[in-house]
Amino acid sequence: MNTPLQLPLGVRWLRAPDFSTFAPDDNAETVAALRDTAAGNGPSSFVHGASGRGKTHLLQAVARLAHGRGLRSAYLPLSLGVDAVPGYEDFELVCIDAAEATAGDPALALALLRLMDALTDRAHHFIIASQLGLDGLHRGIRDDLYTRLAACSVHALKPLSDGGLRDALQRQAHARGLALQPTVADYLVRHLPRDAGTLVATLDGLDQASLSAAHRVTIPFIRAWLARQTGVPGRSSAQTGSD
Repeated sequence: MNTPLQLPLGVRWLRAPDFSTFAPDDNAETVAALRDTAAGNGPSSFVHGASGRGKTHLLQAVARLAHGRGLRSAYLPLSLGVDAVPGYEDFELVCIDAAEATAGDPALALALLRLMDALTDRAHHFIIASQLGLDGLHRGIRDDLYTRLAACSVHALKPLSDGGLRDALQRQAHARGLALQPTVADYLVRHLPRDAGTLVATLDGLDQASLSAAHRVTIPFIRAWLARQTGVPGRSSAQTGSD
């Protein structure tokens, strides 16, 4: 019998974290490689990219897909600290997030190194994601950890194009049962910061607001909603410089 998908205490899944809601755009090769790993094939991987490019989404999608295929899989964010790392050695696939947390944290770096070695010794796989690339990490981690990471299949997540951002919005809207017209998706892409994380968070807010108001998500509705959030008509909080 398949065991439950492992998730650390206090960590929650993203909404709809599967491959159907991830827009590949120029990252199609990376997505294909990670899907192979979720099927029990392919090498362990190191994935890096700036915040908002979908690293957590991909890791959780891989973990879920692998679990659905009968593999013992887990999602582990290193932001939880060194005490969260032990106990994952027997999983067939571990998706490890926030590897940048090891920079300047020798204990966490050593715990990650030992986990990687233990998984490799068992012929198990891991996917590690980081906001920093290998060169950026190398300045803050031990050499042997850098060597292990460099031996992985390395993938750099590219920013989404305008078309990719529109695709991401449409995929997320469909998962929520939200009708999003192409002109509305275009408006959001033009008027919000160009990262999928901000756009999806905005979509969540608009989804809740439209349900509460029993109103379709239209461009005038978006303008009014943004004005209520920021006090500046038609502007997002990120555009006005507030958190």
